[in-house]
Amino acid sequence: MIISRTDGLPDPAGVRVITFASTVEEQNVWHNFSMNALSLLSDTVPQVASVVPDDDMIDGTQYRFTFEYQDFGLNPVSSTVKNLIYYSGLGTLLPTFVLPASGTYLGSYFAVDFTLPEPALPSSLFLLFERTGGLPDPDSPHKVTFGEALVSAW
Repeated sequence: MIISRTDGLPDPAGVRVITFASTVEEQNVWHNFSMNALSLLSDTVPQVASVVPDDDMIDGTQYRFTFEYQDFGLNPVSSTVKNLIYYSGLGTLLPTFVLPASGTYLGSYFAVDFTLPEPALPSSLFLLFERTGGLPDPDSPHKVTFGEALVSAW
């Protein structure tokens, strides 16, 4: 299997090639196994013979996975490609929150400006307004939940 970066953050490791162990080369057998960090893959997943280079993928990067093999008859290589694979790693990346800026006085209408570095889980994106001073606000905190259309627009 070949993993190559297509978009998102830079990946200095470049293209990775995962070679599977001979145990997965059987005909008409459905293989299902979990893969973890690429740096540990060949040591922790018996179905994997090697990963070159064995650097982990980069959070916030989009990859293409190409699965290919050649049969015993030495016919041309056959491959299947899966695009738009987003790697979100082991943690959620921090969003960039620009507006409203700290220390700003707001009126009835104000701009909200932020960027997500990776797709968000539906219904997990919200903006929380919490009173930190000034006049009492018995309704604080105020929570605005963004809809699925905004979350999946990445």
